[in-house]
Amino acid sequence: MEAKRAAVANEETVEEHFNGVYGLIAELKAAGIMDEEGVISDPRRILNRDETGQFVDYNSQKGNAKFKVAAGAKAPALTAEDENRDMQTCDMTIGLDGFVYHCHLLLKRSTITTDLIPEDLEKFFTGNIYEEPSMLISTKLLLSTTDKGVQVST
Repeated sequence: MEAKRAAVANEETVEEHFNGVYGLIAELKAAGIMDEEGVISDPRRILNRDETGQFVDYNSQKGNAKFKVAAGAKAPALTAEDENRDMQTCDMTIGLDGFVYHCHLLLKRSTITTDLIPEDLEKFFTGNIYEEPSMLISTKLLLSTTDKGVQVST
């Protein structure tokens, strides 16, 4: 997948993305967000969203990454499995105006119980929304469960 991305990451692709017939600028103008001079009328209408998977314990013991394991007398030397690709996902959105929308965490679980949520989270995720110019942020937290810990299949 990375090789395919690198192959098309060139100036022509960037130019088409922004200035092509169906590019970003044409879309912003068609939606009434950008005027003909290139001025964005309402920056709250442009959002950047990023869903980033976070591996719980990606532990590949290949090559020089092998662990040495010690064990007591007559006890087996146990190590982690070859690879644990379980992941959770942090999904964040920020507006062009600088407003940081609520945090969305996707967990690889079928249910969520209150004992799974650390008490420290309450300090940061209070549910308040601040719209002062010095602090544009929502302190809400959304927790979702999925089969794989991501919104799309892997």
